[in-house]
Parts: sequence; structure tokens; C-alpha cells
Amino acid sequence: MRRQSLGHHGDLEGTFVRTGFTADGRRSVVVTVSGRTTDDTQLLATEKTLQKLIDRMLCRR
Repeated sequence: MRRQSLGHHGDLEGTFVRTGFTADGRRSVVVTVSGRTTDDTQLLATEKTLQKLIDRMLCRR
């Protein structure tokens, strides 16, 4: 059974905040990352990594 990751996130200059929780509300996660770059490729890679981390933590994979 796959859990659904829902949440709201936000960014400030140099900081990424990502949140998620399962549809049943039993598990939640908040990830904060700091750093600066203007490289769009690196930003997209960071976003992909954060989403994988949240999915892994919520789905216990």
C-alpha cells in the first residue's frame, strides 16, 4: 500500500523547507536544507533528492 505524501513547502534565499504527511496523518516529516546556488541544474537535483527523501521517510522504503 502506497502512502500519499501531502504538504506545503516554502523557500527563502538560501533555505529550502519541505514538509509531507501521510493521508491518514500517522506520519509526518519536515526537512530543512540550507545553501546557495544559482545553478538551475543543481536546484532541480536538490528538489528531486528532497522529494525522494520525504517519500522514503513516509513510506518506510
